Amino acid sequence: MQELNKSYKIVRSKEDVLELMKHIEASDVIAYDTETDSLNMRKGSIVGWSVSGDVGMGYYLPTQVWNPTTQTLDEYMISGTGAHKISKTLLPMLKGKKLVMHNASFDTRFTKNYYGVDLLEDLWVDTALLVHTVYEEGAFGFGNPFGLKSIAIMNQKELGLNAEEDANKEQIELKESIKANGGEITKVNFEIYKADLDILGKYAAADTDLTLRICNLYLERLKEEGLEEFFFEEEVMPIYREVTVPMEEFGVDLDMELLEKTNEEIKADLAANRKIVMESLLKIPEAKNWVIDTSLREFPPNNKGNWAQELVKMFSVNLPKSEKTGKYSLTQKRIEELEEEDCPTNVKNFLLSGDLDHLEANDVLRISTNLWKEKNDGDFINIQSKKHLGEIVFKYIGEEAISKTSKGQDQFDMGMLEVLSKKYDWAENLRVYNKLLKIKSTYVDRFIDGAEDGRYYFYFKQNGTVSGRYGSDAQQLPKPKEEGEDAPIIVRYTNIVRAFLTAGKGRKVIDADYESLEPHCFASVSGDEKLREIFNNNYDFYSTVAIQTEKLEGVSADKSAPNFLKKVDPVKRNQAKAYSLGVAYGMEAYALAMGLMKNQTDDFSSNVTTKGPVKIANRPSRQQVKEAEKIIEGYLNGFPQLKEWRINSREQVKEYGFIKNKVGRIRHLPKVQRV
Repeated sequence: MQELNKSYKIVRSKEDVLELMKHIEASDVIAYDTETDSLNMRKGSIVGWSVSGDVGMGYYLPTQVWNPTTQTLDEYMISGTGAHKISKTLLPMLKGKKLVMHNASFDTRFTKNYYGVDLLEDLWVDTALLVHTVYEEGAFGFGNPFGLKSIAIMNQKELGLNAEEDANKEQIELKESIKANGGEITKVNFEIYKADLDILGKYAAADTDLTLRICNLYLERLKEEGLEEFFFEEEVMPIYREVTVPMEEFGVDLDMELLEKTNEEIKADLAANRKIVMESLLKIPEAKNWVIDTSLREFPPNNKGNWAQELVKMFSVNLPKSEKTGKYSLTQKRIEELEEEDCPTNVKNFLLSGDLDHLEANDVLRISTNLWKEKNDGDFINIQSKKHLGEIVFKYIGEEAISKTSKGQDQFDMGMLEVLSKKYDWAENLRVYNKLLKIKSTYVDRFIDGAEDGRYYFYFKQNGTVSGRYGSDAQQLPKPKEEGEDAPIIVRYTNIVRAFLTAGKGRKVIDADYESLEPHCFASVSGDEKLREIFNNNYDFYSTVAIQTEKLEGVSADKSAPNFLKKVDPVKRNQAKAYSLGVAYGMEAYALAMGLMKNQTDDFSSNVTTKGPVKIANRPSRQQVKEAEKIIEGYLNGFPQLKEWRINSREQVKEYGFIKNKVGRIRHLPKVQRV
C-alpha cells in the first residue's frame, strides 16, 4: 500500500501560531479534536487541541504538558505567552467553518465548558454518524465498531494509509511514554495526557487528519446512496446538533433524598433476605454436610501451615510469634520444650506427629470450618456462588438440573433458581435477594455514584443501534411491573426507579409518548385493514394480538370494557409484547422460543405451556419451537396484509441487499442478498 504524504506539526513558537492561524483562515472544512485529562467534560481540562484543514496535514496546539518530576499538569508557554490565552484567540476563528469531528458531543461540550467557545452550531459532520448512515454496523468485529481507529483500519486501502500498523505503533509508543511518566494505561484509566509532548502531539494531529480523510471518503458514499439530504437536512445532523448533544449537556435532576432513603431500605431488605437464606440453608442436613465435607477437603488437618496455626490459637498454646509474619513458631524444638501448662498433651502430640488420633473429631471439624468460613468472607456458604449452590442442590439435596453447561455439567442459574423457588422458601428468598442486588447495583448505586450536584448525565447515541434508534443508558431503566408479575418487594423496588428522575425545580415532565407507535407504523406501511381497525376502534393492540393469537376467551381488547385484558390479566397482555413486535419484524420460531424461555426465568408465570423438561439455559426444545410456530402462524393469519408486507420486505432485501424506509433511512443487509 502506498501511503499519502503526512505533515504533522506541534505548535511551539510564535511563528507556528501564525502558521496555524493562516491554516484555519484558508480552510473551509476543518477537522477538530481535543485532548483532555478526563472523560468528564464538566470537571476536566483540555491539555491540547488539533485541527486539520487539508488531507495529510495536522496541527496540535498543546495547552498543558505533564511534568513527570512534579507529577503536575503545567500550562504550556509559547514565546512567553500562555497557550490558554492563545487558544481563547484561535478557537473563535473556527466559528463559521464547516467543522468535522468524531464524537463531537464530547469535543464541543468540553470546548464550551473550558474555553467558553460554542462550536456546536458550526458542526458540519460527525464522522461516527456519517459512517453509521451508510454502513450501520461500522467496523464489525472491533471492540468499538465506530471508533476512529476501527473505521480507519476497515478502510485503510481507500484512505491510503497503513492504519492498522500505524495504530499498533502509536499505541506502543503512547503506552511506553505514559508508563515512563508515571501514568496508568488501564482500560478504566488511560492517562494519555501524561505522554511526552512529541508523542501526544503527533498522535493528536494524526487523529484530525484521519477524521478528515474518513469524512471525505464517506461523503462520496453518502452521495452515491442519495442520502445527503437525509444526513444534512432531514434527520442525522440536525437531530444531533439540536436534540442529542443538548440532551447530553443538560442532564436530568435526581431526587437524592429518595435515592438515599431507597438505598438504606434496599440494603436492609438485602440483609434480611440474605440472613434468611443462610440460616435456612444451614438448617438443611444436606447443606450442613456439604459445608463439613468442603471444609475438610479445602482445609484438611495438618500439623504444619495454617491449620496448625489455627489449632495453636484455639488452644492458646504458649508459643512465640514471629515479628515479621505474626505467626507462631512451629519448630520441633519449640514444641518439644512445651510444658503441660503451656499446651494440652494431645495437641502437643499432634503437632509433633501429625497423627489425627490425638485430636477430638469436633475440634478437627471446628478448625477446618473456621478456616473455610474465613476464606469465604465470613460465611459458610457463598450464596452468590453458582458452584457452591450447584454442589449443594445437585450433589447433596439431589435435585435434577434443568440445563447443562457447555461442558455437560449440571448448571445452576436463574432458571434453576426459578424452579427451586416454587419448592423451597430459601430459594425464593435467594431469588428475591438476587433481583434486589441487581436493582441496587444497576440503578441505586449507579445514580448515587454518578450524581454531580444532584444531576445525572445520560448518554444518547444516534449510532448506538443498527436500526437508527437511539442507544442510551437511559433506556436501561427497568420497565414498570404490574402487580402479580413478581414478588411484591421486587415490583415495589422496580417501579420506584423512575421516580429517582425528576423534572427539577420550576419544571414539569411532559409525557409525549406515542401509544403503540410501532404497531401504528406496521398498519401504515403494510396497509393492513385489520391492524387499522384496532386503532380506528381505539382498541388496545397488545390485547388484540394476545386474544387473537392465543385464543383467549372472556376478555376484551376494548379499553373501556370491564373485561379489558389489561385490567383483568395484565401479565398475559405483557407477555404478548414478546412477539407482537418481533414477529412483524421477521422473528422466526426459534428466536421467539428463545425469547419466551427468557421470560420464564424473568416472570412468575410462563406464556408458553411446555411439556417435558424445560431447557432454559441452552436451546429451546422441539416442543417449544413448535408452540412458537403456532404463535407466529396465529398472529400473521390475523393480519394478512402485514404478512404479505413481511414477505415482500424479505424479497426486496434478498434482491438488493438493503431496505429503505419511508423517510429515507437505509438498512444494509449484504449478507442476505442473493449472489
